Amino acid sequence: MVPTIVYSTTRSWNCGDDFILYGVRRLVEAALPQHIPLIFNRNPEFVVGRVLHNRAVPVREPGAETDRGITVNPYALSQSFTWRWDNSVRPGFPVDGADACIMAGTPEWCGGPVEPLLRMVQAAGMPIAYLGLGYFHGHAGRSFDDLSPLDREMLGRAGLVTVRDAGCRDLLAPISPERRPCPSLYASPTDRLRDRPRRIALCTQGTAKTNHQRIDAAVLDFTVALFERLAGRYDCALVCHYIDEIGELRARLGARVPLLYSYDPRDYFDLYDGFDLTVTTRVHGAGLCASLGIPAVVIAGSARAPTVEGFLATTIDPKGTGVDDAVAIVESLDARERSASIRRHKRAGYLHDSGLMAGFLKGAGLLGA
Repeated sequence: MVPTIVYSTTRSWNCGDDFILYGVRRLVEAALPQHIPLIFNRNPEFVVGRVLHNRAVPVREPGAETDRGITVNPYALSQSFTWRWDNSVRPGFPVDGADACIMAGTPEWCGGPVEPLLRMVQAAGMPIAYLGLGYFHGHAGRSFDDLSPLDREMLGRAGLVTVRDAGCRDLLAPISPERRPCPSLYASPTDRLRDRPRRIALCTQGTAKTNHQRIDAAVLDFTVALFERLAGRYDCALVCHYIDEIGELRARLGARVPLLYSYDPRDYFDLYDGFDLTVTTRVHGAGLCASLGIPAVVIAGSARAPTVEGFLATTIDPKGTGVDDAVAIVESLDARERSASIRRHKRAGYLHDSGLMAGFLKGAGLLGA
């Protein structure tokens, strides 16, 4: 019988999570070419109401002069029409028919966003692996003992745990995870050597409050100034990952550089493959580019930035670097040498990590002796 594996990811929100999943599946398929992939979708449309339930809402009755506070549970109110037709694993889904679960990276590997999935895995006694776990600002000051009992139990019995940064390694020190590159490094099955940067992909987020992938306004101001300078020296295009970025970034940069976007994460293999270098604030834009052999210069604007060490990216601190210095960093990068190093790094990492995955699958009883 063909095995079934449940992957934790997001769909139709942050395509960086898709890039991670592509890499994870390549590691799985190196040892298990055929399996049935299911996903548990952490899209915020399904998560936010559940983790922020019982919210105080001000209500003013007709004729009243002041508001009266009432408590509302948006998740409970939405149960009749939320998470019903998403074609994914959801609370109540008969997941006991699955053979393994893989938490496919991103900082959302614990807590409320994944609790329903972990409850199902726990009830079914299902083998579980955690790949490419990441650290973010919400983990600051926390220790392993601060995680929920459910998270600690699942991590403690996991057949494989890898982390992509030192912060997450320290957080999970009691279970001794191995630090490895984020699996997005393996997203593309092919890569090629890049030469001097004839074309540069520019990628950043917006700042609008409605944009749940936003960055600080000061980081965007620095990034736009750098992009304007680079666009005056190189053939550049602006690559957007999220629909809410398009309007704001087009207004800031649209007159200077063409804009590229797709709703389909797989289109980004072709979108990025036409470039020789990327300058980006997006961690997993750098990851997909590294998978294609493209070097990255990453403007480090969040606690997730150490992930890019696994992509051999060059980082720029926007708080401590002037635009002139940032331009000099980009221009001094030996794209050909860095591209060759990335390709060697990817091949060696893939061999190592596919071996780790094969060990997990064997321990889960999904491979022959």
